[in-house]
Amino acid sequence: MDDADLLIEELNREDDLGAVVRSHIRLEQLLIKFVESRIQKPSSLKRLSLDYDGYVALALALGLKADLGPLLNALGSLRNKFAHTLLAALDSQAAKDLYSALPSEDKVMVRHTYAAFRARPANSWAPEKFSDLAPSDRFKFIAMAVWVSLERELPQQSQEKASGA
Repeated sequence: MDDADLLIEELNREDDLGAVVRSHIRLEQLLIKFVESRIQKPSSLKRLSLDYDGYVALALALGLKADLGPLLNALGSLRNKFAHTLLAALDSQAAKDLYSALPSEDKVMVRHTYAAFRARPANSWAPEKFSDLAPSDRFKFIAMAVWVSLERELPQQSQEKASGA
C-alpha cells in the first residue's frame, strides 16, 4: 500500500480531528520531501529547526508553485485550529475556505474527481454539486488534490519513493 492509499484509508476511517491532523502530517512529509529534493545537503535542515510555516516558505523559495502557498497556509491554519480547539469540527465555511484556496487547476481536478466518483452506481447517494457534500467529505477530496499537487512537484525519483514504487 503506497502513501496515497494510506492517506485515503486514514481519511475514510477518521473523525474530523483525525482526518485533518493525519492528512496534515502526510502532506507535510511530502512538503519536506520537496524541500529535501531541492537542496544539496538535506541533513543540514535539522539544524534550522523549521516548523510547518518555515517549510512552506522555504519550499516556495526553492521553486514550489506559488499558487500552492495560500492553500498550504490555509491547511496549516486549519490544523492549528484542530490542535488547539477541543471541539473543532469541519464546518461548511472551513471546507469553502480550503476550496477557495485551491489553485484553479486543482479546483478542476476536484470537480472532475467528484464527477467520476458520483458516476459510480455505488455513489448514487452523493449530491449533484460538490458544494452540497458534507464538509468532511469535501475535505477528503481537497486533501487528495493537495496530495496530487505536491506529488507532481517532486522530482520523478522522489515521486516513486512517495508512492511506494
